[in-house]
Amino acid sequence: DLQKARELFGKVLQLTVKHNGEDTQWISQMQTVMTPFCGGVVPVELKYHNQNAEVMIRLGHDWQITPSDTLLKELADLPVSETVTVRY
Repeated sequence: DLQKARELFGKVLQLTVKHNGEDTQWISQMQTVMTPFCGGVVPVELKYHNQNAEVMIRLGHDWQITPSDTLLKELADLPVSETVTVRY
C-alpha cells in the first residue's frame, strides 16, 4: 500500500511553515499532531520562514515518523502549514 511505500522509499517528510508572528501555539500543535506517529523510520525536516529569515531544521531521531495519510492531512491542516511533502 501507499503508506508502506512511503516508509520503504521515503527519504524525508518535509513540512514547510510560514510564520507571521501572530500564532505562538504552532509548535505545540505540530507536536500534538506528530506524537502518535513517532517511532517510525522517516525523518522530518521543518522548513521554517517568516518575513525576516528562512531555515531548514532536521528534527531529531525521536521525531522520526510513520508517514500515514492521516498524519500528512493533519500536518497540512495546521494553520501555519504551507506544504507537506515526502521526498523519495
